[in-house]
Amino acid sequence: MPSLLTIPRELRDKICTYAILANINEPPTLAASSDDLLAGRTRLENPRLRAWGGGLTIKYHSDNVVASAVPLLLVCHQLHAETVSNLRIIPDAKSYDLDIILLNEIFLLPTWLRVPVLTTSVDKVNVAFRIARSYEGRKEYKDSSFCNGFRADGAGPAMSWNIYSILERFFKVGPTGNRQDAEENKSVTIKTLNINVEIPDNVDPSCFGEPQSKNNGRRRDNEGAWNLVFDPSYLAKFIIIHIRWMVHMGDSAEGYGKMFHEHLDEVIVRKGGEQMARWDITEVFRGLTAKNWYRHESETFEEWKARIVETRRGRGLAVLEEKKDN
Repeated sequence: MPSLLTIPRELRDKICTYAILANINEPPTLAASSDDLLAGRTRLENPRLRAWGGGLTIKYHSDNVVASAVPLLLVCHQLHAETVSNLRIIPDAKSYDLDIILLNEIFLLPTWLRVPVLTTSVDKVNVAFRIARSYEGRKEYKDSSFCNGFRADGAGPAMSWNIYSILERFFKVGPTGNRQDAEENKSVTIKTLNINVEIPDNVDPSCFGEPQSKNNGRRRDNEGAWNLVFDPSYLAKFIIIHIRWMVHMGDSAEGYGKMFHEHLDEVIVRKGGEQMARWDITEVFRGLTAKNWYRHESETFEEWKARIVETRRGRGLAVLEEKKDN
């Protein structure tokens, strides 16, 4: 009887390509209860992140991701060599898919769906945000005393820092689970970060509303507000506003916005698959000036910019020549 190793190489490569590009997880069903969606998830404490709030309401699966290519690499020397060769030529071998459920306007629940191979140089990360349930203003959430959804305080809405935390953690350790080293930093890069906010099925657009969590848990005058579905347009615009603030290193954002310039080439935000915003990080970087710089940083703006040009070049990211004065 033919085996995988005895069939023609061309056919074996096709089979292995399907295996490499297969999902490692399926997206959780939004029909599940909040308790079921949270079951088996935990906060990942390491590595240490700079983001405010410590990611208290980001709940990951604690197990480490096993990339799709790993089983093939472990079968035998022949299949290992062929898999390594295929990984160099399969177009999507370094593209990841990430599902993030926004639960009750409080929790972010990331699930890695597709990770063909672990690498520190990722071509594309496709992120799908899905909305599950409305804010339950009368329910107390453990660990959420200062990470309360879209409510703004002195540091800005907690949800903006939660989204930042997911990115920051990926840049440090990729799509991995719990880590032992609080200072671990692999400097993972992404050529294209593609974010899509999905539109809930079978919901009349008139039922969409603003987040209730930003009202500090107080019921609006309109009693029906609690029955509204969180508007995906609001979420998409929220993501755009805060990415723009970070990328352009707006007021008080310079210390955090640097992360984008050190690890990314391009960011795209979509709603329902339709593009709403795009940033070419190299163009934004070239347009930054000293006014975007925080005076208490340990290096001058010129020193940082020169260093990041070399950092980007060394990491295989795009670098544009500085504009020359005529």
